[in-house]
Amino acid sequence: MSRTNQSDRSTLGLTMRAMVLLGLAAALVIAFLMGRELGGADGPPGNAARAATPATGLFEAVVRKDAAGVKAALASGADVNGTLPEGAAPASRAGMTALMVACFEGSEGCVAALLDAGARTDARAADGRTALIFAAGWGGAGCVERLLAKGAAPDARAADGMTALMFAAARGDVESVRALLSAGARVDERNKWRQTALMAAARNGSIEKVGALLEAGASVDLADQFGDTALSIAASSTYADDAVVRTLLRAGSAPDQADNDGVTALMKAAEAGDEAKVAALLDAGASVTLKDRANGWTARDWAAKRDDEQGRAVAEMLGRIGR
Repeated sequence: MSRTNQSDRSTLGLTMRAMVLLGLAAALVIAFLMGRELGGADGPPGNAARAATPATGLFEAVVRKDAAGVKAALASGADVNGTLPEGAAPASRAGMTALMVACFEGSEGCVAALLDAGARTDARAADGRTALIFAAGWGGAGCVERLLAKGAAPDARAADGMTALMFAAARGDVESVRALLSAGARVDERNKWRQTALMAAARNGSIEKVGALLEAGASVDLADQFGDTALSIAASSTYADDAVVRTLLRAGSAPDQADNDGVTALMKAAEAGDEAKVAALLDAGASVTLKDRANGWTARDWAAKRDDEQGRAVAEMLGRIGR
């Protein structure tokens, strides 16, 4: 969630995301979890497939979203709080439990079976993420609510300071946001980049999540380490529309608050060539005469530098304003 990388800072990595999130064949995912190389049915020469164990059976069942298989693996002796089998995944996967994988997969049935069998909600993966964090970002409100009902800590942080609420705001559903807030999640917690859940929701462009956070008392003018506020983030985000910008302005966001480089929300919207956002900011009284620190550019200059139809339209709009 930094300026150079505004996408999810997930450490799940491309391997699991390609195999699981993008839905490749289950056999490939199982091979990944069991630690086999992919080079044929038994792997490359000299690398025999691992023998099936209750532990591998448990993780295979979770990936298949097979609650009955989860129960069978547990009955066969699998440790409900065991982590991915040794060698089964890159170091960044270390510490992931079956419950975490089930939450990532969004399998409520497996989550319920594991919780009923005593799965710990406070266990952490190598990057500090808990099952609740995986559920909030990927699994959905059903998984979130089951974990909270079992006492999962709503404000547990990953190593980078990200909370479940931040993940729900960034990539989860609004029901997860509301469930976490109802459970007492602190709305203005900050991650290592000084970013809040409201900033994540503003970038995501979900007016429902922005609204839920504002109703819970989220502070609109907090700035991250770059000086960006939720408003300036929404102004520059390709995922957020002018309705998000207007919602933040109605909630009291200062239209002329600038980032560390003196760039205002109006300048960011102008740079994006977004007439609707520019209009929203102008309606709120944003100044067209302010200049950034690095270039001495006004919002009109930021629009003009696009040198395209959108930029010219915004520059013309701003040129008609005198304030």
